Amino acid sequence: MKRHSNKSALPPRTARQPLPPIRQSRAVSLPVRAVFAQLLAIAAFLLIASLLQTSVIDPNAYRKEHILYWSDHALVNIAILLVLLAGAVFALFRLRGRTDRIPMRAVKIALAVWVFGMSCLWAFSIRSIPEADSARVVEAARLAAAGDFSFFGAKLQYFQMFPYQLGIVAFYEPFFRLFGGGAYAALWLTNAAALAAGELALVTLAEALFPDRRAALATAVLLALCPQPVLFCSFLYGNLPGLAAMLWAFVLVVRLLNGARARSVVWIALLCALGVALKSNSWIGVAAIVLTLLISLPERFRPAKLVCCAAVVAAPLLLTRAVQAGYEQRADIRLGGGTPQTAWLVMGFSESERAPGWYNGYSYSVLKDAGWDTDRARQIIAWDLAERLDALTATPGALGSFLLKKTLSQWNEPSFESIWISKVKQHEAALPVFAESVYNGAAGEALGVWFEHETSLLYAAFAAGMLALLLRKHPDTPQESGAFAAPSRAALLLPALCLLGGFVYHLLFEAKSQYTLSYLVMMVPYAAFGLTSLADFAARLRRQSGNEARLPPAL
Repeated sequence: MKRHSNKSALPPRTARQPLPPIRQSRAVSLPVRAVFAQLLAIAAFLLIASLLQTSVIDPNAYRKEHILYWSDHALVNIAILLVLLAGAVFALFRLRGRTDRIPMRAVKIALAVWVFGMSCLWAFSIRSIPEADSARVVEAARLAAAGDFSFFGAKLQYFQMFPYQLGIVAFYEPFFRLFGGGAYAALWLTNAAALAAGELALVTLAEALFPDRRAALATAVLLALCPQPVLFCSFLYGNLPGLAAMLWAFVLVVRLLNGARARSVVWIALLCALGVALKSNSWIGVAAIVLTLLISLPERFRPAKLVCCAAVVAAPLLLTRAVQAGYEQRADIRLGGGTPQTAWLVMGFSESERAPGWYNGYSYSVLKDAGWDTDRARQIIAWDLAERLDALTATPGALGSFLLKKTLSQWNEPSFESIWISKVKQHEAALPVFAESVYNGAAGEALGVWFEHETSLLYAAFAAGMLALLLRKHPDTPQESGAFAAPSRAALLLPALCLLGGFVYHLLFEAKSQYTLSYLVMMVPYAAFGLTSLADFAARLRRQSGNEARLPPAL
């Protein structure tokens, strides 16, 4: 018998109601311009600093991460920067009106293959063995996969101090369940895939924010020429998967601001939860999302924005607490609240053998000194913080000098510890020749030179991008100008807010140059836009000079 379909009996699907148009509002433009102005000032400072000096890890105290401040040949650095800028601007100038021939999908695939391949090549060549915090979370994941929770009873009581690290353990545990002794290889592959995914998210952000395809192309090229994240791929600590999760959350938030369906809120919340579980500093990105959504409300009110604000805060809290509760139940243990986050603020204002504000062991000792009482630890931390601030403000200029050296040690150390992170570790096998050369030979010296000038180029281009965003008026629709893709001006703010938050956070809290690497790559889309803006400026100058040359001579 022929079956009859009931489709005709179903009510017709209702069409999606059109969203109200974007409204131009000073309540949006003022905070956006304020953030861009602050980042312009920061970028100008970092650029000048990168031309005048370089922070390096002391070769004689390399394992201890002791930072030295070396003066540079400023004129040589300026000359090289001008050559790099001229080459980038000329290439983008020549690409005006020709980018339609370049398929962005092919560019993205090429970038992903390059980043993934180089990351795998490096990680599998050096096969570094985790140490310190990385070793503790990896070993805990290995034991938990076997049903062994003895790591909770270790003398150090690491997870009693830092229970939030269980998010990384929970992420790594399935790898040991599935791959056993091959888990390291699977985790290195995951790091490589996460880095490729994160850099694809940055190119996608550039496409969403700046419709001139040259900005996205320049983003891809700059990322491909940025080797520090690739060298970081051997480090098993949740950094790269957490970064990729937050960058794709940014992409979805930008789409939501520009009219995407409200159901994307679910994916945004899940990505934020994963990002925070893997790296607690991802709360900076969550804060940037919430602030961006709230700032965007005068442009176009949508209940989905308020729901998203609540979801991106609630989801990480629920996931991290659920992970801790799950391990507590499995191990029949109670971990407590751990070390208060303000302990890292005390470290941020303390001296260290590494550099001002760098890790000095305080976060490992304060909870133990308080008898494992979190409330008591908070009191001790408050006293210690007050004491440190009193000491820094007692001498005129001491606080400013401290913060200056702290900033230079993390933002003007152009390797961002990408080589140090594996060089100081043991390795599963003998190193190949090229890895030895990176660590102790000509390749490492060449990379050091490139790191220095690449960082100066990024700072200069980023400053140009911030200046261009400040000077340009935002169009009501994307068709009115080639400058912006997104009708939402607040969308341009999202990665910038995260950058500003990261700079301020590490200015105050514990610092390390490796911590700022995530923010360096977030600069790239704005730097690409800055280079594109410089190319457009050069084109305008050429047109003006050409018009003047064609004017008849004055009588």
